Amino acid sequence: MKTNVLIIIVCSFFLGQITPLQSEEHPGNKPGLQTQVPCVEDPTYTLRLYLPKAYAADPERIFPALFVSNSSGKWLRIKRFIGWAEQHGFIVVGLNNVKNGPWEPIHRAQDLALKTLDARGVRIHPCLNFTHGTSGSGIASLDFIRRYPNRFSGVMIGIHHGNGLEPLPYQAISYYAGLNDEQVGCRGIYNVALKMAKQGNPTLAISHPGGHDKPSTAQVGRWVYWMYRKMRLSHPALDRDGLLDEVAHMEQELNDALELPLTKRTKIIYNLITVPNVDKSPLAGKLNQAWLDTVTQRFTTSEDPQERMWLILRSQKMPLFKKLDRKLQKAMKTELKNLEKDPNLGPKLAAALAYEKVKAFAKRAKNSKDEEKAKKGYDSIATKYPDTKYGKKSAEAASCPFLHRFLAE
Repeated sequence: MKTNVLIIIVCSFFLGQITPLQSEEHPGNKPGLQTQVPCVEDPTYTLRLYLPKAYAADPERIFPALFVSNSSGKWLRIKRFIGWAEQHGFIVVGLNNVKNGPWEPIHRAQDLALKTLDARGVRIHPCLNFTHGTSGSGIASLDFIRRYPNRFSGVMIGIHHGNGLEPLPYQAISYYAGLNDEQVGCRGIYNVALKMAKQGNPTLAISHPGGHDKPSTAQVGRWVYWMYRKMRLSHPALDRDGLLDEVAHMEQELNDALELPLTKRTKIIYNLITVPNVDKSPLAGKLNQAWLDTVTQRFTTSEDPQERMWLILRSQKMPLFKKLDRKLQKAMKTELKNLEKDPNLGPKLAAALAYEKVKAFAKRAKNSKDEEKAKKGYDSIATKYPDTKYGKKSAEAASCPFLHRFLAE
């Protein structure tokens, strides 16, 4: 299905983008936070709604959305996501009436939320939407995307494995596990994550050193955006117009990035170039050239050897590395060799290279013996390079090596 869809992108890209039918905007659909939006059919149910500033600035644009739930039904502070929503162009919806308990009121709250957004004409994306909740509300969030598979692309479920519920094979899922969680152990979450990965779902399993604790706003934002990147051109409900619209939006992001300083530009281009299937879209050539030009300019102009070191390490992982100028490739490899002897950067480089080697092994782990070997590898890096970035990452990974096979870049 995906291949056929992408052929449609290529063949129809130059037909022009279809402009959505214009309708009068609901007076309540203004940028900002609303904490008590009454639901249609039953105003005793309410939702919280945040529309980013770009909502008014671009009246034809549709926006991905994050639906957030809380196990207690209280303290649903979606205000904490405002900065993230502005940065990535997301609508945020809080379901005020979802809490631990019977399924009927949970489903009622979810159904009414979608009906209310549709009735108000809120321009949320037809399918690139995501849910998030922790513990009981995490299960409810997972159930939400299962019941509306054509409207949702993924879920971040915190400190729970889902009680046997599974997303559809194409939907993304992120698990958040506490290493010392006595209620829901990380091993159980790992086993479910492994099953989802084998099923073909874009899957992450992130650990933290605490117990039955909620993820931070930054963690939720980071991994929801990771799922968004994975699904931007992959959801089977995306029709020709939807794909055209998303490719056009990505091209606008690229054009905006080209006006930014090199560091920010590099990050945005990396996020775009790693979107699955973008290499089969009409944007591929322009995007690839932008990456090659940016890496070349950044390496040749930066006077910070540490910045160049991280740039080289990241660039070498990319398939496009071999398309860089050969002299530049040689210069990068030579610089890394020289940095191995640097008293300050040498340990950082060695830790990074060793971490990637052990992580690659951990991802291929087939049994407990392999997991123990990976743990010893991480322990060795943490002991040898304790004050480096990857020494600290290794110390964390050693506590739950099987979970770290799902770590994203």
